[in-house]
Amino acid sequence: MAKSLVLQTEFNNLELELDPESGLPVRLWLRDGADRPAVELESSLRLVTGGDEVHSPVGGLAYRDCVEIGDLRRVSEPVSMLLADGRSFLIHAEAGQWQVSLRYTFRGDEPRIGLRVEVEPPREGVRILRNLHLDTRVVTSGQTGWRLQAPGSRVRPDLPLEQFGKRLEVSPASGLKGSAGLVALENLEQHQTFVWWPFSRAEIGDETVVPGPDGPVLAWQTDLSGEPEPGGSLETGELFLDLQPQTWSQLLPDLRRWLSEGIGVRGPNDTPSWIRSARIFEVQIGFSVFHGDWRYEPYPEAADLLADLDRIQGLGFTTIQIMPRHPFPSYNVFDYADVTTSWGDEDILRELVRQCHQRGMRVILDILLHGVVDKEAVAHAADGVRNGPYFARLDEKTPPLWQDDGESYLVAYSRHIVDFEPYWSGGSAARHQLADEHPEWFCRDSAGEIIGVYTKAFDNAHPGWQQYFIDSAVALVERLDIDGYRFDAPTYNYFANWSERSRTHAGTSMLGCLVLFRHLRRALKAVKPDVMLYTEPSGVLLREDMDVNYNYDEQWLFAAVMNADQSVDNQEVRNGRELGQWLANRDALLPAGSITAHHIDSHDTFWWPLPGGKWMREQFGVGATRALTGVFALSGDPFMMFVGGEQGIEQDLVTIARLRDERPELAGGVSDYTSVTVDNDAVYAVTRRSGTDATLVLVNLSTDSLTVTCRIPTTLVSAGGQDLELRDLYVAETLTAAGGDAAATLAVDLAPLQVRAIALT
Repeated sequence: MAKSLVLQTEFNNLELELDPESGLPVRLWLRDGADRPAVELESSLRLVTGGDEVHSPVGGLAYRDCVEIGDLRRVSEPVSMLLADGRSFLIHAEAGQWQVSLRYTFRGDEPRIGLRVEVEPPREGVRILRNLHLDTRVVTSGQTGWRLQAPGSRVRPDLPLEQFGKRLEVSPASGLKGSAGLVALENLEQHQTFVWWPFSRAEIGDETVVPGPDGPVLAWQTDLSGEPEPGGSLETGELFLDLQPQTWSQLLPDLRRWLSEGIGVRGPNDTPSWIRSARIFEVQIGFSVFHGDWRYEPYPEAADLLADLDRIQGLGFTTIQIMPRHPFPSYNVFDYADVTTSWGDEDILRELVRQCHQRGMRVILDILLHGVVDKEAVAHAADGVRNGPYFARLDEKTPPLWQDDGESYLVAYSRHIVDFEPYWSGGSAARHQLADEHPEWFCRDSAGEIIGVYTKAFDNAHPGWQQYFIDSAVALVERLDIDGYRFDAPTYNYFANWSERSRTHAGTSMLGCLVLFRHLRRALKAVKPDVMLYTEPSGVLLREDMDVNYNYDEQWLFAAVMNADQSVDNQEVRNGRELGQWLANRDALLPAGSITAHHIDSHDTFWWPLPGGKWMREQFGVGATRALTGVFALSGDPFMMFVGGEQGIEQDLVTIARLRDERPELAGGVSDYTSVTVDNDAVYAVTRRSGTDATLVLVNLSTDSLTVTCRIPTTLVSAGGQDLELRDLYVAETLTAAGGDAAATLAVDLAPLQVRAIALT
């Protein structure tokens, strides 16, 4: 083999050097005449094969006694193939007895290099692939000026690499907690940025960045799995690489174009106008049960919700989201057609919809699609908890949702299963009829048994089941005249499906909802063009056919900026200025037109902690909850709240609703985090703009009284060198700004955790 192996094409000015032994990347540089060093890489590929399946105590499947194969040996020279929009190079290699093909594609559109890995099992012996790992270390030892950027992830922007000290989980493009899955390493001294971007439409995958003395390891667990037929193979999604002669701030405005033109991810272009300004009140009919026999019962019956309609509207909410009825069927599929059992008394809900429409309000249903509930499924899930590692920890205090390392969630999940077990089992049939009528619709282990997390999991990729769900969703819109859906947990079944139908490519069920949602959108819009499609995961692939997505990716920010435990994590967002920068970076990598429903308190945040720490007001105080509500309800897009979360901030909600109605840019405009500057980092500052209208939102996220100076450019206010009066609409106060040729200056007093909204035009 040649001592060096360098790939380059006429389509871009990148050169990629491969390790001559493995065929994996070791250096990337720009062929542009500038004197910039190459980015040094250490790459590895591992196959996880064989092993035994076991049912995980927290649902899904786990594997033991697997074999990892990591010795990749190149066995061919690159074969070049010309494409319509680029050139690819195919390299054959071996990993043990497995055949591995590496396909590098160079394109003119960014991201400009893509790597796909195809694996073919041996003719004899172990043919089962459990996973494929593709890791890349960026060697930064001996260099300075590096910064880590991971928009939408739990890390502050512009993090100096020397301050990166703990493992970072990056939510992938189809992830629950948002983002596009892109990681960038910016070298300020060399004025260039290296981009690493795994992308798959078949498997969810797992991305991490791990610090190390020689440089961070960018790790991609692809979740590729299956047992191909003889002569068959499995192929990963694409790992995109790029190197740009720009700083991150210069590159950031172009990344949405990369997403749409280079990768082909675009949001819908027919989202109804009412959705962006919606204020959603999430309600529960029935009662929830929690550890220690504690209950929450805001609306025992549907009639109680109907009777509260005046109060809900008076608080400023425009949309009611109805959760599944509790405690049964809860977040499980019972029978879509049985409205009374699944959500609440059908006649009363129909009357609720009618009255809401008379008031100009909307009603949506929270609908399930991860699996059915029956006595078999409940017993299996509960037995798994009792025999698992978390059962002895059920009394343990757990932190708020997504504010830990993940294990505390598993404790809370285990607690939830045990709490609800008697109600789920008591209301269920011994075996759900769909499991017998359509056995082909369910995920299975290799023994043919139906599997799930705590339900019997649907194979969301099965076309027969997809049509069943579409027909059911359309029928409910026609029958009840509802205005849309929140689709709960469409990617909840995060495990391989080893059924006979999908065994050759066992990961396909994980993202079956992507195809489902494409067809569902068309069907629902044909019946009711202004219907809302709203789902829980917020990764960019889940935004293609959704009008609005959840904000799980924002939940960790609350504790970070409020510093509830009085300890500052130097790797995370620390203040109001960094919060604004984080939101700006995250939004820059969402498809154009993306809408995020922001919530402080939802049923999800409420359910998982123990009683006494369920509400944000219990965790951080009413003042902090008011401040956070101001940040996320006045920075654009819908605002959502779970019934009960309004306590203590009722007047603030009324004020916010009024402001969003009077100043449409607060809901439907765009966020500008840079034009107005504030001289105190504790203050969150955003200018919401729509056409010539602009409102400056200021929120003091500290517990100190502050006087801050805002510099407002004359492009936003017509100062003309003269003093001018500006109106604070939140507290009904007139402020005086000192005029200037380039900018006006405004001194603002901010009480601890105070919210202000200053009209600039």
